[in-house]
Amino acid sequence: MTGIIDLIEDADESAANIYENLKAAIKKAGLHLEGLTSIGADNANVNMGNNHSVYSLFHDEIENPIKENCYCHVLHNGVKWGHQLLTGDIEKFLMMAYAHFSRSAKRIDELKSYYEFYEPDFHVSFP
Repeated sequence: MTGIIDLIEDADESAANIYENLKAAIKKAGLHLEGLTSIGADNANVNMGNNHSVYSLFHDEIENPIKENCYCHVLHNGVKWGHQLLTGDIEKFLMMAYAHFSRSAKRIDELKSYYEFYEPDFHVSFP
């Protein structure tokens, strides 16, 4: 299985507590810890550090789990660093696009038909 099996809100973000929450979520989903082959998380010490991290606790229990990067963080960092190389001002472009569409019902309909062509949900958030 690859994907999200549960979302847990817990203010105690210690390695031991995260580890216990993950084990409980794996068990609740009917999965076996022995089938775990990799751990994917951001590179914070609590998650992936060498000493008393979520990864090291799993490593103590299962044989050689693979460390995986968090793809959301990889994407965020790529966009963040790529944005610095852009020659245009993205914020200015977005403000101009908002100003163009927000003042005209006809333009909003044109924008809506464009989005309907690509079939995502369309929500008007103009004030």
